[in-house]
Amino acid sequence: MKISAKAEYACLAMFELAKRQGSPRPTQIHVVAEAQAIPSQYLVQILIQLQRAGLVRSERGAKGGYRLAREPQDISVGEVLRVIDGPLMVTRGAGANETEEAGGRHFREIWSQVQEAMSEVVDRRSFADLVLMYEREFEVKKGKGGKELGDAGR
Repeated sequence: MKISAKAEYACLAMFELAKRQGSPRPTQIHVVAEAQAIPSQYLVQILIQLQRAGLVRSERGAKGGYRLAREPQDISVGEVLRVIDGPLMVTRGAGANETEEAGGRHFREIWSQVQEAMSEVVDRRSFADLVLMYEREFEVKKGKGGKELGDAGR
């Protein structure tokens, strides 16, 4: 499986929107772009594709921007990857043997199992899970009272 840069950027954008889901205002493109180091022009194209798939919605106006169209726990990483890159597939080299010789049939079975396992992992991980992981990591990096821990505090 190969994840395209576009799919990774889409996941990063969805993650940023998920972190800001409770905000009273929609998140502007430049905020997502800066927070996740995504080129703004590229991000616009990605958000349009995500909007067409029903994963984000836009709000127009001077204070407009984007929000998730559903709750973060209802959107999986796998769903975003499929919207951007299509079906999740195990990719093989150009010279891959399609014959029954040299155990090819057995390897195709293994590749099929690998593909199923990849799908299971990305389908069970929601953007709410990722936000929770981020928040836990952030709490660990911050000491009691919100102060940054030094090396001695770890």
